[in-house]
Amino acid sequence: MLVDPVLISPATGPVRTSEETQPRSSAPRATRRFIVFGKIVPAVAFAVLTARDIVNVVDDVAYVRSHMLPSTVLLTLADVLASVFSLIQVLLFLAHEPPSAKDNRIVMRALPIVATFLLPTLVTFAPAGPHLGHVPEHWDAEAAVVVLAAVSLGIWALLTLSTSFSLSPEVRRLAATGPYRLVRHPVYLAEVVTGFAIAVSAGELTLVVGALGLLVLQVIRLTAEEQLLAAHLPGYEALSRDTVYRLVPGVW
Repeated sequence: MLVDPVLISPATGPVRTSEETQPRSSAPRATRRFIVFGKIVPAVAFAVLTARDIVNVVDDVAYVRSHMLPSTVLLTLADVLASVFSLIQVLLFLAHEPPSAKDNRIVMRALPIVATFLLPTLVTFAPAGPHLGHVPEHWDAEAAVVVLAAVSLGIWALLTLSTSFSLSPEVRRLAATGPYRLVRHPVYLAEVVTGFAIAVSAGELTLVVGALGLLVLQVIRLTAEEQLLAAHLPGYEALSRDTVYRLVPGVW
C-alpha cells in the first residue's frame, strides 16, 4: 500500500512511464481506464471492507452492553479504527491522480490485491482449522492494544502519504515525514502487525499461516516498490539512506 522502486532487467522488461505507454491519441481512453480501475473499482472494494468493519463495530457495541470488560471495549475501539482505516483508503482512491510511472507486470498488479484481502477473506470465509493450543483470556486485551497501536500507525501513514497512496507499485509524491521517518513502509508494518496480533489471539492455524503469507507478500511488494521509486523518483535514494529500516524499526 505504500509507494516505493523496480530495477529494469532483461528478464522483466522495462517499467514504463505513463508518457511512454500512452500515446496522445489514447489519452482519453487511458483517462477513462484510470477513473474506472484506478479510482472507482478499488474505492468500491475498500468500501465493502469499510461496511464489514462497521458491521463488526455494531456487533461489538451490542456485545459490550452485556459484557463490559476491558478486552471487549478495546476490541470495539480496534474495530472502530479499522473502519476509519478502510474509509480513508476509499477517499484516497477517489482523490488520487494518475501516477508518473508504474509497474505493469501482471504479478505486481495482482500481488497487492491478494496481500490486501488475504486476512479479511480468511477471517470471514475460511474454516478455523486446528487450534494451536490454549489461548489465555488476557491475550484478547493485549492483542487489541497491539491492533489499536498498529492501526493508528496505519492511519497516520495514510494521512501522511495522502493522495500518493496506491495499491500497486506506482510513483507519485515522495513521502518523507511522519511515520516515514521511522520505516519506509509503515502501512505494510501496520498490516503485518495487525495480522499477527489477530492470528495469535485467535490461536487458529489458518490465521497464523495467513499472517505468515501476508508477511512474505509484503516483503515482495515493498521490494518491487523500492526498485520502482529508486528508478523514477528523485530523492528516494537519499530517503533510503536517511530512513534505514524498511519494515521493522531496529531490525530490517
